[in-house]
Amino acid sequence: MATAHSGFVAAWPRWAASLALVAAGVLAALWVVMPYVFALWLLLLAALLMLWLLRAAPADGGIRPAALPQVPDPVDVAMRTRLASAQSELSSLRGVQRELLAAKQGAEAAMLAKSEFLASMSHEIRTPLNGILPLLDIVLGTELSSSQREYLVTANASAKELLRIVDDILDYSKAEAGKLDLESVSINIRDLVDSVKRLLEKPAEAKGLAMRAVVDPDVRPVVRGDPMRVRQILTNLMSNAIKFTQRGGVSVRVSKRSDTDAQHELLFAVRDTGIGLAADAAARLFQPFTQADASVTRRYGGTGLGLTICKKLVDLMGGRIGVRSEPGRGSVFWFTVPFEKMPGDIAGTHKSLAGSRVLLAASAQRAQALTPVLATLELDISHVPDTATALTRVRQAAPLGDTFSFGLLVVDATSVAGDVAGLLQSVLHDNQLDKLRLLALGVNNAPDARVHVVSTRADDAALRQGVRRAFGIAPQGRAQPVLSVPALPAIPAGKPAQAMTGKVLLVEDHPVNQKVAQKLLERLGLAVDVAENGEVALDKVGQHAYAMVLMDCQMPVLDGYSATRRLREIESEQGKPRLPVIAMTAHAMSGDRERCLQAGMDDYLSKPLDRQLLEQTLARWMQQSPQAIAEAASAAPATSITPTEAAKPAMNISPPPDTLDTATLVDLEDIMGDELVTLVDAYLRDGETRMQNLHEAAARGDSAEVGKLAHSLKSSSANLGAMPLSTRARQVEEAARSGTLANPADSVAALEKLYANAAAALRQRYKRP
Repeated sequence: MATAHSGFVAAWPRWAASLALVAAGVLAALWVVMPYVFALWLLLLAALLMLWLLRAAPADGGIRPAALPQVPDPVDVAMRTRLASAQSELSSLRGVQRELLAAKQGAEAAMLAKSEFLASMSHEIRTPLNGILPLLDIVLGTELSSSQREYLVTANASAKELLRIVDDILDYSKAEAGKLDLESVSINIRDLVDSVKRLLEKPAEAKGLAMRAVVDPDVRPVVRGDPMRVRQILTNLMSNAIKFTQRGGVSVRVSKRSDTDAQHELLFAVRDTGIGLAADAAARLFQPFTQADASVTRRYGGTGLGLTICKKLVDLMGGRIGVRSEPGRGSVFWFTVPFEKMPGDIAGTHKSLAGSRVLLAASAQRAQALTPVLATLELDISHVPDTATALTRVRQAAPLGDTFSFGLLVVDATSVAGDVAGLLQSVLHDNQLDKLRLLALGVNNAPDARVHVVSTRADDAALRQGVRRAFGIAPQGRAQPVLSVPALPAIPAGKPAQAMTGKVLLVEDHPVNQKVAQKLLERLGLAVDVAENGEVALDKVGQHAYAMVLMDCQMPVLDGYSATRRLREIESEQGKPRLPVIAMTAHAMSGDRERCLQAGMDDYLSKPLDRQLLEQTLARWMQQSPQAIAEAASAAPATSITPTEAAKPAMNISPPPDTLDTATLVDLEDIMGDELVTLVDAYLRDGETRMQNLHEAAARGDSAEVGKLAHSLKSSSANLGAMPLSTRARQVEEAARSGTLANPADSVAALEKLYANAAAALRQRYKRP
């Protein structure tokens, strides 16, 4: 014990020194750390204070005086001042945000009101134009002196220009109001481009400008989209190019931009050699009511809305639009559109013709124009300038077999050097050339059935169709075209191309419009009764037999929509055949056509009436004579029928012409040939099963199953051009999906009626049992 105690005493000075060092280190560390701890405490306190201040702000965004809490001494007066200032700034920002939101909502309301006003004014302007344009057209068809004709032609052109401006304003107002809708139907791109080129060739020729249209070979011939809107954009860009070009030419080229499993995106480029644009002018060109400068409006005219409308349409279709230009060096306006591919699509070219050898006998200049058109069919094209060389080439190649011999000889009679008739006769009488097909351009009469004829005035689409005919690719179910096409006699101005007979009922309340429409119909050879409102029209329909009713939509007493609905109810109750009703209205807003069709009308004409369009519409719907319609009405059973029976179309009445989209079927016929009949048979076979399943699902009240079956019917019907059925099926599907399908049985009955019409039209077109 004594030893241990003595050892502790001896070691204590060293331990004490160590403890002193440790204590000194701890104190030094605390001296360093404490300011940071104190600062963190201050920050925490400031954050709590800020949170309290923010919660103290009133809901209306104003500044509420709030007493600051007592804070420790380290928080000085400057800190409290800054916090109060921050509170005030945050409250001000909230107020500014509310003001901006209110201003935005006010601007949107003003824009909507402006658009509705423009649409209403456009309608009011179109109504008096309906009393001007058709009457000018009628007067131009009479005997006139040269000066009178000159005056009337000028007045007619001015009135049409006014109508174009009104349509521009109407399109712009529809776009601003969000009422521009797109349709989705088949589009033949090459035919569309050709039609625009033909439309604008005369204005270009009047200015001495060259016109050229090129569609690249890898562009699919048929896609799905809105042809009217694409044509509107292309026409606007090309007409602008012609307007601003004084020398040189205008060209349009369509090329493939991208390709996916579902979409085929195309690039349209319109190039001109006109005045060009500066960079700053190009940047604002697509803004409303804008042109490059004020002098442009004075010199060239226009509203400045065309490009704005084009941009809105392109945006609506999911594409882009732009311009590349330099002053004095012309411009390139371009836009892209992602089109949908056609069902079961089909390569971009006709593979049955790909690689076929074709000999083109034409001048070098004509060959330069014809070769790109033929190249779109992936033909192997050779060119000779005269008939003698052509005969030598085909005879030399004939013994080499199908791989190396020519399959088609195309002779341009208007440009090739030599004896065209002698060439054709030599080929026809040479047994070695009995497999050689012949296509003659500019020959009035074909010397033999082997010689297919195409007019030199024919467009690119007609030339391609002539090549397909020559190779024996004729669309299934359509009559073969006449091989010899003599020159058509001139049709006097104002006379219809074909005489019409029968009596029609014109339902119109406006006296001027009555006179105009009555005069147009009488000049087509029709007898006309007039009714001033829908109620009078129903009385007249009950007393007389009419081939057709032309119905105005907006009338006093009883409007056209209500009158048509009552007419359809009467037909169903009495078992009468369906009387065609054509809507006539100055309304041209999106949805007007659909509203007319939903009311039971069969077609739609926009005022002011266009004589040619009126004639085409009448011819389409008056295939049955009034006597046949009257006989069908008298032969209909007088007994009452059930609503289900009333919904079914009368078996002795042809389906309405709009039951099928003919353009879709024509394109499918050209592409699929005989295989299309197999597709039609499958559709008809499956359709009966689908309709039965729809009835069963509706009887169970199973809206979800009705929606699924409607979805399948929608797609298959659209593939074969049964667009009314497809549209109605889509509406049923959407209602079922959203839970708003109130009465499945009624919806299925409507689908059954449309399916019966579509099936009857397909059987009639393709002669199916």
